[in-house]
Amino acid sequence: MTSANKSSRPVVFIIGETATGKTNLAHELAQIINGEIVNADSTNTRKELTIGTDKPTQSMMSQVKYHLVDIVSLKDNFSVADYKKIAQETLHKIWLNKKVPIIVGGSGLYVNSIIYNYDFISTDRKEYSNLEDKTLDELISIAKTKNLQLSHIDMKNKRRLVNFIKNDGRIGTKNPTDSTDMLIIGTKIDRPDLNKNIEKRVDRMIRAGLEEEVRSLLSDPTMKKEYLNIIGYKEWSDYFIGKSNLNEVKEQIIKDTKVLAKKQRTWFRNKIDYKINWLDYPYKLEDVVAMVTTFLDN
Repeated sequence: MTSANKSSRPVVFIIGETATGKTNLAHELAQIINGEIVNADSTNTRKELTIGTDKPTQSMMSQVKYHLVDIVSLKDNFSVADYKKIAQETLHKIWLNKKVPIIVGGSGLYVNSIIYNYDFISTDRKEYSNLEDKTLDELISIAKTKNLQLSHIDMKNKRRLVNFIKNDGRIGTKNPTDSTDMLIIGTKIDRPDLNKNIEKRVDRMIRAGLEEEVRSLLSDPTMKKEYLNIIGYKEWSDYFIGKSNLNEVKEQIIKDTKVLAKKQRTWFRNKIDYKINWLDYPYKLEDVVAMVTTFLDN
């Protein structure tokens, strides 16, 4: 198949927990259906992060067109609203080129912003002009003063707290979306196998030079600590001052990644109303191709 036969504009989503093989599956699929991949992983948008985010390799990106990878600095604000705007512009370009967009990632808000076509409220109010200069404690106090529900927000993530306050505690307004234009595929793997995948991936990252990558980022005098409050990077602080060893760092990254996987699993099962076509590991590419081909030909 070289192009979609649908008269509408189709989108294929491949979503799921971290370390479930989404990227490799999407990469193989894209080569068969003349597809282009649109990243929906928040850490992969950041230029400075490579090893710890397990980005697609240069070889992969030479074989298939990848979008929204390395598009913004770690030091810049980049909200879900920003992502949704750029992602929608990207989808239109892919459709114009008669290609099939495959949105791939585990960042639930990024995925849902496209599935539900979120509208975001304006944040140009003067009262929000200096939020970035506030401390975490000050931001939490502001959110509580506004009676904003903080239970589902990472209160250690300053960037997300700022955006949450700017949006008055709302993620965005859902708009009706024609679900027949979407095929949502979910990757599913048993816990023991997922844990093995996570452990292998962390081992691979450390062998590839994750320690050196983190050291390099921290040596940048303009790099604030909150910029690196990211799994794979935040766990090294004690190691660099001699309070932990390499094995302890590795175990902490594995632990934090497992917690992330659980959160992602809960999100995708509870926050998406449309049908998700769950794939059981190990995935069979021919089954995925058949599913996507049927979707595109209808």
